Amino acid sequence: MLIIDDGSTDESAQVITDAQRRLDIQISYTYQHNQGPSAARNRGIAQANGVLVAFLDADDVWLPQKLTQQTAHLVQNPMAGAAVCRAQYILEPHVPWPTNVNRAHCEQSPPCFFPSALIVRTEVFKQVGIFNPDIRIGEDTDWIMRARDAGIDIVIVQEILLQRRFHEHNLSLTATETRSELFGLIRTSLKRRTQAAK
Repeated sequence: MLIIDDGSTDESAQVITDAQRRLDIQISYTYQHNQGPSAARNRGIAQANGVLVAFLDADDVWLPQKLTQQTAHLVQNPMAGAAVCRAQYILEPHVPWPTNVNRAHCEQSPPCFFPSALIVRTEVFKQVGIFNPDIRIGEDTDWIMRARDAGIDIVIVQEILLQRRFHEHNLSLTATETRSELFGLIRTSLKRRTQAAK
């Protein structure tokens, strides 16, 4: 297990040390000054030595069977480069529903295409590239779009295997740039597809 601490100011390092001792698991912990989610994920990708890479953001919770079920789907679909799953959205107490998130859609536990729902064959990063460190909001959407534009097949596991927490400090939920960033990513994706079709 790799943990990349992107400049946290809490007691994360001590919590990880205690967990490693208590649970008797091997954890590789890396601290870096805050550089954003892309840089943290890219550092994890660079340090990984397995054939699959899975991400877990601090906001989210994997259900116990997540890795087993997603790995099984990739084994059954050898041409697929990645797999995602459905997610249950959890609203923290006293936190209003985010105005930029479709509540009716989320309450259906839809398939999710953000990093905590994703498991990727390591070789795919050689084709698609890593996360763009210049993008602070929507970097995960950018990567998914680049993967699809590159023809990467992404399997959707229909089970709910992830809990996504909404709280007052979610970066993607508090940022005012989210919508304009998304439109920019869509335009870039359309340009890639147009150029590929020529």
